[in-house]
Amino acid sequence: MAAVFRQVFGLWIAPDFSGVQQGLIAPPYVNHDEVNYETLLLTLNDFFSCPERVRLRIPNDTIDQVTIHFRIAGADPTTAQCSDFAELLLKATPGSRSTIPVRQHWQSLHYLKDRKHAPPPALLMFVVEGTFEAVMIWFGQAWLRLGIRAGDMTVMLDPNGPKDSDYEGRLPLVLRSAFEEAFGVPYVEPCQLTKLASSAPPAWVVEAAAAWQR
Repeated sequence: MAAVFRQVFGLWIAPDFSGVQQGLIAPPYVNHDEVNYETLLLTLNDFFSCPERVRLRIPNDTIDQVTIHFRIAGADPTTAQCSDFAELLLKATPGSRSTIPVRQHWQSLHYLKDRKHAPPPALLMFVVEGTFEAVMIWFGQAWLRLGIRAGDMTVMLDPNGPKDSDYEGRLPLVLRSAFEEAFGVPYVEPCQLTKLASSAPPAWVVEAAAAWQR
């Protein structure tokens, strides 16, 4: 029987602050105690539905652009990838239900600590688990559903490799509407979906990677 493989993915999204910039609305804030995570998870499951047997779970917290911007401007801009958030989420996943109680583990990592009065998320993390093969198939299909061309076979086989723009997708209306309902602010279309952390891959994957590097 294949071991369970877990991958933390990050969906990078951008709130539409045009109304705030024009002075039409006040800056929005999110009370993470009031977010309906079950509804959000159902939307993600429906949109990213896959014939492979995988399970999606989401944390009871998000990461806002204030934390990301301060990390970009800090001594080590690579921390803006938020892999430390992802590693803590991965550790909190086993034994949890569909919503992973990670907020206390992330508390010290946020620039703004009050999660009952936080800016809207710019990064949504979630965990996908199943066999290694099933999770990789899920990821490939998720890229295509978001219109990320880096997952297209013609781009993957291009000897020049994918361009930076090939990693950018578009949030469909169903996701933008769900995020606006959950977080109280509209979202623009551009998005990215990245791998942030994972459990150990099967031995054959490690061996194949080592052989490729020889």
